[in-house]
Amino acid sequence: MRGYLSKAFAESFEDQGFLLRLRRCGGWILRRRIPGTDCCDAMGLYPLFACARWDRLSEDLDALEGSLVSLVAVPDPFGQHDLKLLRSAFGNIVVPFKEHLTIDAKKPLSVSQHHRYYARRAHKGVAIDQVEPAATFASEFAPAYDNLVQLRNLTGIKALSPKALRLQLAAPGAIAFRARSGGEVVGGQIWYVANEVAYSHLTAVTQRGYSLRASYAIYDAAIETLRTRVRWLDLGGAAGAEARADNGLASFKKGWSNDRRTAYLCGRTLNPRAYARLAPPHSPGAYFPEYRAGELALIGGHA
Repeated sequence: MRGYLSKAFAESFEDQGFLLRLRRCGGWILRRRIPGTDCCDAMGLYPLFACARWDRLSEDLDALEGSLVSLVAVPDPFGQHDLKLLRSAFGNIVVPFKEHLTIDAKKPLSVSQHHRYYARRAHKGVAIDQVEPAATFASEFAPAYDNLVQLRNLTGIKALSPKALRLQLAAPGAIAFRARSGGEVVGGQIWYVANEVAYSHLTAVTQRGYSLRASYAIYDAAIETLRTRVRWLDLGGAAGAEARADNGLASFKKGWSNDRRTAYLCGRTLNPRAYARLAPPHSPGAYFPEYRAGELALIGGHA
């Protein structure tokens, strides 16, 4: 199993809770203690929940009834599911979450003039190469990733430990691109390739990398390499739990994309009585689960 469905990727979250493998559909979820209570809920792995058998997901979630308060997940927008299947499995909440900017490799590239200009400039000062095997890139990538954590003030599940970063780079299907300037590593990007899709998982650059606009060179090189290997490239969506038209990361990704696909936020109440006790009174219900409102306010460098 590759990418977001792999055991290595799942194990990168072991320090965030207790991993549960859904045995029928093959997906992974993370069981977590709800602060201030003796109850637990669960979430799909971050940033996307993947399945081997989407048609068996409903059975697995039915089996969780009563054992957890709720489950929330963002299913892989390229998964073998439709709205009917998601609504059957989750029931409570199936709502559009983010528009993922994508590239259909069968269509002509549609890179903006702005991005072409800065990519050309960046390539003059930055050299991009693919690191093989990807797992060996962990120590070189760490300074750029640490810079991302500090810049975005990432915490919890969004701030990967050194061990988690190593495991994610070691996951089957991981592809790493390295950016160097004068022999110094100034950034990098991790992709996951599964079936006919390449997912842009994590991009980070150092302060020097920002000044060199290294991200333009990284994306340009990665897209040129991967679009010959897969049908789709998923660049992810905007930063934050709510997409906004003025979101800088979304604008950056839009400049590379020629298509888009909707990712849905899905939630299911598994213990209605416990959920009602935990949810704040008169809550508008814009966040699920409501008792964790604001937990993933910043997404940082992920999808």
